[in-house]
Amino acid sequence: MSGHADIAITRGFVDFDGELAFWREQFSRYPFFRPGLEFADYAPAFKLGINMFLHGRGRGFDEQSAQVIKAYDRTRGESRLDWHEACAAAVAAWRRMRETAVAA
Repeated sequence: MSGHADIAITRGFVDFDGELAFWREQFSRYPFFRPGLEFADYAPAFKLGINMFLHGRGRGFDEQSAQVIKAYDRTRGESRLDWHEACAAAVAAWRRMRETAVAA
């Protein structure tokens, strides 16, 4: 489920809306998906993973973990995901961004 070619990381530009559109279409196909939840439950985690990649200055996901938990608590809104579940989605979004950046 890589789908690298369908997002743009070109010369520092990231199609954030396109990335969220990818996740909107694909999230239910990933192992972290829990039946009964909606994209709105996962969206804060995806956004967080994307932002971690963009602002992490090359640091790994785990290197940013203390900041990430706090950020999720501030930005999760009405999401029904606790951090444990959200973390898997955030990592998936972060990895997708990293893999796409390497391929670009």
